[in-house]
Amino acid sequence: MNPILNSYEKKQLELLEEWKLAEPTLLTQSIATALSPIKRVSKHLIPESAIRGVLDFSLYSANRLADLEDIVLRAGVTEIAQLQYEDLEICDVLADEFHKEALAYATVEGVGVGLLGLPGIGIDIPAIITLAIRTTLRIAACYGFSLQSVEDRQLLLGIMAISAANNKEEKSVALANVAKMARQRVPETTQQVAEQVVEKKLEGRTSVILLYKLAEQLAVNLTQRKFLQVVPLLGGVLGGTVNASYINDVAWAARRTFQEKCLYDQQKLS
Repeated sequence: MNPILNSYEKKQLELLEEWKLAEPTLLTQSIATALSPIKRVSKHLIPESAIRGVLDFSLYSANRLADLEDIVLRAGVTEIAQLQYEDLEICDVLADEFHKEALAYATVEGVGVGLLGLPGIGIDIPAIITLAIRTTLRIAACYGFSLQSVEDRQLLLGIMAISAANNKEEKSVALANVAKMARQRVPETTQQVAEQVVEKKLEGRTSVILLYKLAEQLAVNLTQRKFLQVVPLLGGVLGGTVNASYINDVAWAARRTFQEKCLYDQQKLS
């Protein structure tokens, strides 16, 4: 481990490695197992084109609703990028604040829409995906990253794919893709620029297709979970629980990703 890491950073890296090796949450695995018989039905109900539409709408809406100026004010900086050079502990405290806010929003939204039963699913899916993207953008900003470029959008979808994993294999694939994108540094020489251009031409298309497929799987899995909301009298409780669990997974995926990226960009990790 790099000797310039302080005790707090070392502890966070230990927790980061534990998170990477952990299986997807028990609720996620239980729901996936219980609802596996309806996978084919859900795929017919929500075709690939519709899933892409929800993702595009959610990306557009979340970017507008991210309110990065709020983070600048709360952090006491003049621009988001300054947070890249703050102590990790300061960034973590800020991220924890937005993490908790997102959980509260997810629970309230899930309970409210869950009470509508089956009709509420059409409202809930776009709403929770939008909240997931918004949460990722706001947590990224806590570590100094505004996620505005095309490459950043791929990274954002990759984080969603991590949180959508139903098993260790899916999580490992998503983690590998996110790690590769998060560790891209700005090229310093002409040769590095040329190498990066060639690499993007060769791997960019494959990366985008893979990440979109994983993100689409997320939408299908969310739909399967939302079928629980049709249970009479329990739809609100189940909706709030499922939404909070999902957003918690998203928030931790974002926090761990940007903790590592922050330390890597500060050259504290190799």
